[in-house]
Amino acid sequence: MKGSKLARALIMIMIGLSPGMAYAKQLSCPATTRLTPDEALTRWSDKKRYPNYFMTCAHRGLWYKYPENSEPALKAAIDRGIDCVENDVRATKDGVLVVFHDKELDARLYDPSTGLPAHGIVPETTWAEMSKLRYLDRNSNKTNYPVLTLEQFLAITNDKIVVNHEDKTKNPTIARAMFKMVKEKGRLSQAIVKGRFPYKTYLEIISGIADESEVTFTPVIFEDTPNYEATFNEYWEAGYRNYELVVQKPNSLLMPLVHQVREHGGRLGQFDVLPESGRGSYWVGKWVDPPSGPKGYDFRSDWEFLINTSKADYIISDRPCLLNQFLAARGLRELDPVPVTRPSDELR
Repeated sequence: MKGSKLARALIMIMIGLSPGMAYAKQLSCPATTRLTPDEALTRWSDKKRYPNYFMTCAHRGLWYKYPENSEPALKAAIDRGIDCVENDVRATKDGVLVVFHDKELDARLYDPSTGLPAHGIVPETTWAEMSKLRYLDRNSNKTNYPVLTLEQFLAITNDKIVVNHEDKTKNPTIARAMFKMVKEKGRLSQAIVKGRFPYKTYLEIISGIADESEVTFTPVIFEDTPNYEATFNEYWEAGYRNYELVVQKPNSLLMPLVHQVREHGGRLGQFDVLPESGRGSYWVGKWVDPPSGPKGYDFRSDWEFLINTSKADYIISDRPCLLNQFLAARGLRELDPVPVTRPSDELR
């Protein structure tokens, strides 16, 4: 078998593995040239010169073995040569920026003083309280790994891996604090920042902190984003060409925008909704799998769909090692592609 047939067979084998076998498979990642974050973003940002560069991003770190968003999960992603790691930024009650996926604490944390699952939500918990909690792993086993602040996260990833930052709260005040810290720590050149804000709000968020030219920003747009076409057009008219267009089905209303971005040499990001065990949300050791839900089946669980239909060349995944193997089988994993020469280059 060659090409897409081989790739399809490979992905069917991967997804059909038992969870334990799938975790073991992730220990092996394709070889990497280990581009620096700046080198990787240079290639990612210029689709016309580097059309064959496909970036994979580890959602919550590489957490086949360690708790998500923990220090060892980040270091594992770095050590295994993943291109990028995505985080979710929230703020505690007293304004400390933390990297934590859900706002509910009991989804992933426990209290070592009682041995019981934590209770409450991040915005109603002080950092003094949250710093005492520890992560549960994917099987609800207790670990001794604490939640990381954004400052700690930036120190671990500095000069080692591209970071995809997201203000999970969609709160402009928290987003502004996130931008300010990333800027002050000198990490903007190593980051892709994504957000669900209208263009005007985005400008207000970064005002006085960074110029637009300093930020690699990808607007995130869903079908149910209020006035999604107007939001897209505002960014488009301002010169933005890289987006995270959340296409969840073949007949998505966003498909015309997908083609517009592709035709003008932009990049498209997608999240593959494939956690490391089952699908859905993690709640104290249980994976809740809504197979369809009110909006119907989510095709993002199919990497072929993400690449062929939604035209993604940047995928955020809970299974980045398996994804890299899949991309390599399809001939899409060129780790350091040669730039394509354009007429403008020849005139220099």
